[in-house]
Amino acid sequence: MVRRYAEPVQVQLRLHLGSDGSDGSVGFDPELEGGAVARPESFRWRGRDYAVRAVLGHWRERRAWWREALDPPPGVPHGVAAAARERLVWRVEAGPGRALQTGVFDLCCDEIEPEPLSVPGATLGARWQLLRVTD
Repeated sequence: MVRRYAEPVQVQLRLHLGSDGSDGSVGFDPELEGGAVARPESFRWRGRDYAVRAVLGHWRERRAWWREALDPPPGVPHGVAAAARERLVWRVEAGPGRALQTGVFDLCCDEIEPEPLSVPGATLGARWQLLRVTD
């Protein structure tokens, strides 16, 4: 069953090098310098911490422009066309603490004003949302 949400979450990121990197990761994003990828490592939702056990995929998707066309959210420059806005979605398998029970979560991050991703362990809270939970 898939449940839809649009709730803010705090996401802890970890910088992974490209497939030739020393950390052994196989992720590669050509849009980041040197092929580095900042992946979710953990997140906090509704006062509970979830550890990401696996990244199942990530992609870009267009936002629902019709919801924001008349009233753009705070902090969005008026020169940015709502239809052109995209967000990066990460599908992760995660669970609370060290418990064996896990679920599949879709986390998204707006890409209007990208945060610097060069610092391992960076926390980006206000711009991240939980979109879907599959159990």
